[in-house]
Amino acid sequence: MKMRVRLIVIASILVFTGYSVNAGYYQDAFNAYQAENYDEAIAILKEGLQAAPNDEDMAKLLGQIYFKIKKIEEAENAFQKAVSLDPDDDVSQYYLGLCFTLRREGNQPKPAWFEASQAFAKAVELQPDNPRYNYQLGHSQLMLRKYQLAQAPLEKAYQTEEGRNDFKILTDLGLIYQALNETVKAIDMFEKAIELSPDRPVPYFYLGNLYIAEKNYDKTREIGDKLIEMQPQEGKGYSFRGYALLMAKDFAAAEATFNKAIELDPTDGNFYYQRGLAREGKIGTSAASYKSLIDDYAKAVSLAGSTASSDWHYKLGNAYELEATLDWDRAFRHAESRANCLRNLRKAQAQYNMAKDIPNAQQQLLTVNERIRQLEVIR
Repeated sequence: MKMRVRLIVIASILVFTGYSVNAGYYQDAFNAYQAENYDEAIAILKEGLQAAPNDEDMAKLLGQIYFKIKKIEEAENAFQKAVSLDPDDDVSQYYLGLCFTLRREGNQPKPAWFEASQAFAKAVELQPDNPRYNYQLGHSQLMLRKYQLAQAPLEKAYQTEEGRNDFKILTDLGLIYQALNETVKAIDMFEKAIELSPDRPVPYFYLGNLYIAEKNYDKTREIGDKLIEMQPQEGKGYSFRGYALLMAKDFAAAEATFNKAIELDPTDGNFYYQRGLAREGKIGTSAASYKSLIDDYAKAVSLAGSTASSDWHYKLGNAYELEATLDWDRAFRHAESRANCLRNLRKAQAQYNMAKDIPNAQQQLLTVNERIRQLEVIR
């Protein structure tokens, strides 16, 4: 009996001593962390985790320090260990999710949004009313384009005082509502984001596009003017202003405005497409005017590549067809005119084939095919 009591006492001493040692490592590391002696804190925690590899508190603190000094890969490893030891620690789950959002491949960001969403979902499950947790869960679902899944946590985050004054939450909710075709709500969120941070341009871009969709061209013009004031060396503001002028049928002013947008950013295909629309509005019947349409629409399609819309292909096809009409009458008498006409008709044919979901394109494709047949018979 005495031997058994001794063993219990010895075991108790060992457990108490181990706890004291672990607490000592943690406290020393925490003190170093508070003093911003991060390398010292990391060294203490590494030594402590060798002595007590299953101490979740030390693993979590190590992750927080690595996160603080932006060593994200090391932080992720530490938080992975922490959640494996204690899956119900909401802080570790939250920081693990943040690490997933900050993953990189070489020098390029490569967020793991799915893994992040899982970690944030667990954090929300543990602390359902935390606005930061709800925001990050909603944002990760937004990045995965799971708009309906993103809506509930973002709305919950917004319902808090902190959330109603958070620019990111307002902007993300605007994007969610826009994706779900809830235009009035989207406009409201973007306007609130602008009211909160009037000098940040991002919500102006989204709001401008929504005003265009709503055919509110006066508001579109206001957005354009504001962006030009904020970012005079960026093309987007001129694009919004130009589109409003285009819809007002002030084609010359619209063309001049799109010229400025292209001068500032010659890599945006939208600007060329919109200038093409403005030029089409004031077009004559000369070869030069048709050529300018071809140049703009072709440049837009080229810059967009595989993402070019059917509308853009249709407009380019139409421009080639218009160019072909200049040679149509002479094509039956002169070989050179016939060659020019056929070349443009075949280019129109190719573009209409890429815009088959547009009813007018299908009809005009039949016309172009018939004209090509007529000219080929002559040859």
